[in-house]
Amino acid sequence: MLSALLASLRLSSPPRDRSAQQTDDDGEINWLGSLPDELLSAILSICEAPTLYSTVPAVSKSLQVLASSQREWEQRLGSLFPLCPCQPADDARKAFHMAATGATTFPVQILNRHCSPGTYGSAQWASGRYADEHGCTIEVRTRAGDASFVPSERVRQISGHSEFHTSLETFEVLQHGMVVELQWKKSEQSARYTQWFALVERVLSPDQVRLYFPQYGERGMGGSPSSLTGTSVLHRLRTTHMHGGVAGGVRIPTLTEVEQWWRVLETSALDQEEACVRNGMATTSDLNGIRACFKRNLPQEQPALSLRLARRAAPMATP
Repeated sequence: MLSALLASLRLSSPPRDRSAQQTDDDGEINWLGSLPDELLSAILSICEAPTLYSTVPAVSKSLQVLASSQREWEQRLGSLFPLCPCQPADDARKAFHMAATGATTFPVQILNRHCSPGTYGSAQWASGRYADEHGCTIEVRTRAGDASFVPSERVRQISGHSEFHTSLETFEVLQHGMVVELQWKKSEQSARYTQWFALVERVLSPDQVRLYFPQYGERGMGGSPSSLTGTSVLHRLRTTHMHGGVAGGVRIPTLTEVEQWWRVLETSALDQEEACVRNGMATTSDLNGIRACFKRNLPQEQPALSLRLARRAAPMATP
């Protein structure tokens, strides 16, 4: 099949001046060099390079150069613009330049949106695009219509679910001190859940767990469903009314996500935010008060304990 495909391409490729053609060491014409890069990329996307080399060794040089170039651009894309999606069949060089110029928009979640006490510890849905050629800043735009420039380290690929989702078969896989993410929304009528940072305080049963939110108070502090309390009990299979809204399922984040949470919650290094389109929202707020409360109530073993547990729990991380 591969030989037939290449033979067809060879017959259909336009003739060129023989003096301008590349010649391999064995004297055979490297006719693949006359094909457009887009077509060569398509060939590479459906055929393994070793298969091509063994089938048509006389024309392998063009493919080797192209494959090497594709890998290099994929590496550059992943290094500078890791949030920008790139499929194996994509032209990596084109994808890189589109990312660098802000031409590619992709779904993201923004942590501590607007640097507001009301969103401290949340990962909210948005769309994003890179705002500089170094990948340091991302323009994020929410469904409400407001947009801001934020450090790329405060943005992540989407995780979790916008609808109620039970990602764990039992809460008994959780351990005291683990970082988890909780679904929460303002009311039953709200369009979607956002993801919120929490610490596992205690597993009560296969279907119940007590979570701890250091920014809202000390451990053991309970209260009414409308109050922002340090501790809340969640049920695995149904919603729970808490913190003035509705909580859904619990997921185990990846180690990378846990590390990002600690960076944005413990320090102010990533608090910069510049509004470019505002929809009745303040540019930024002062997180000093709620961050001080978070750090004051944080158990002494944190964040070391949760990071150690996240490394062990890596295979259990849930989408």
